[in-house]
Amino acid sequence: MAYTINLYPTSDISFRHESSSGSTGYNMINESEPDEGSTYIQQELTANNATVTSQFNCAASSEDPSRPTGKIKVRSVRVETYWGSVGQNVRSITGTLTTSVAFGDGSYTAASSTATRNSTTISYTLTNSTFNGLSVVGTVFENIDALEAKLQLSTNGRYTTN
Repeated sequence: MAYTINLYPTSDISFRHESSSGSTGYNMINESEPDEGSTYIQQELTANNATVTSQFNCAASSEDPSRPTGKIKVRSVRVETYWGSVGQNVRSITGTLTTSVAFGDGSYTAASSTATRNSTTISYTLTNSTFNGLSVVGTVFENIDALEAKLQLSTNGRYTTN
């Protein structure tokens, strides 16, 4: 029988973005449903192109009734990101979000999905990325915690004056 197991950020590995509140990032992005921008991590854009990268440990909630208790086999991996841009009428924003995943001691280059946004207004998008061909697919783990799931978010962007 196949189950969907949701993993959420549980701690920062390295946090380089800015937080909407406090000094940690994982608790700004670990909700099961997007909170419409109430909590977030961000990159403050300038006229110069720049990249910021943060990494997070992820785990299944211990309170999740669907959390498996025995061995698990990974069949697919999907990452949902809810991201947006706040443009101004006098500026045009160009931004890219790259999402990468890793399991065990694998590298973050295992898979990534990139979404690009050009905006002069406030806008948000829910992005679903299904990663195919990951070496973790088909692997059997002793338990859910043995996945050692990691998430990397990289943002890149700049603004230009209209």
